[in-house]
Amino acid sequence: MKRMMMIKTQIITITGYHYLIIALSVSMSLMVPITGMTAELVTYEGTIQGLNCIHYQQKCPEEDLDMYIALEHDFVLLLPDGC
Repeated sequence: MKRMMMIKTQIITITGYHYLIIALSVSMSLMVPITGMTAELVTYEGTIQGLNCIHYQQKCPEEDLDMYIALEHDFVLLLPDGC
């Protein structure tokens, strides 16, 4: 009789959190094939410039690039048409 009681206490019940985790994992596994089908290959050509230079319409420095790169936080890809 005692052995039977020990077996019953080891059964794991599925709570609301378990259902949430299962639902999220199933939905994520269904999203992976959808995102793979919508991807396309795009190539952009341009120059990498500092965001502050582009925003304030200034010419980026061509000398002492190490200092410029250390101080600039954001860089953008500037396309030939200026976009």
